[in-house]
Amino acid sequence: MSSDLSAVDDVHAQLQAALNALLQCDVQLKRREDLLAARDMQIAEMARIGAYRETRITALETQIA
Repeated sequence: MSSDLSAVDDVHAQLQAALNALLQCDVQLKRREDLLAARDMQIAEMARIGAYRETRITALETQIA
């Protein structure tokens, strides 16, 4: 009977460890998602700046010509 309880405790411990591992994976995935979102925002901002600069250069070239 005590071996049955020991087996149940072992399974419980294994399940708890698996749950903890999954929770850590979720945290890591959230961090990665946040980093990717920040990167995407930076890329969009750089694209806006690049487009503005191209427009400004074209306008200045037109003035010079």
